[in-house]
Amino acid sequence: MITTNTTQGTLNYTTKTFFDQGLILSNDAATLSSATPAVETAFNIPVGGYERVLGDAVIWYDTDATNDFAIQLRNFDSAGVTIASTLHYAVQGVIKGDALSSEEAVAAASLSIASTTTTGTGTNLLVRSDVDQDQFLRVSFNLVSNAATKGTLQFLFANGNGTAAGTHLLAGSYVTYKKW
Repeated sequence: MITTNTTQGTLNYTTKTFFDQGLILSNDAATLSSATPAVETAFNIPVGGYERVLGDAVIWYDTDATNDFAIQLRNFDSAGVTIASTLHYAVQGVIKGDALSSEEAVAAASLSIASTTTTGTGTNLLVRSDVDQDQFLRVSFNLVSNAATKGTLQFLFANGNGTAAGTHLLAGSYVTYKKW
């Protein structure tokens, strides 16, 4: 398949599957003990000038206490400066009980929250959890870089209430995406 970025005048050749690129978290990530979002480099997506990115992230995380979980997306250049970008993302998830258990998942609460920005740094979205279990989130996102500057679409995560309790991303969390 051929996709065209008409603003930049570039072409991409991709497979016949819709999302043709992906990233996976091979091992459980380090414990999140701060309310300040930190970059999970396993999910970094390089973004060219005026490039567009569309994708989904499937995030499994564990919390050992009643913790909140925060997620944020941003587009930064190599010097750590925000790149002007139109960025939309929405988080949906099963957040009460063990999302792996069909018995609890039937009665589990779900949520949907979203962020939109043109500055390149999205809102820090907070997911509240009141139990000690595995949690599941799906993050749908799209980005349009509004500058010629190359950057990196970054996924940031934090323990929303800033405690030292064991909250971390679980192995097998992944991102699938398409660029054009």
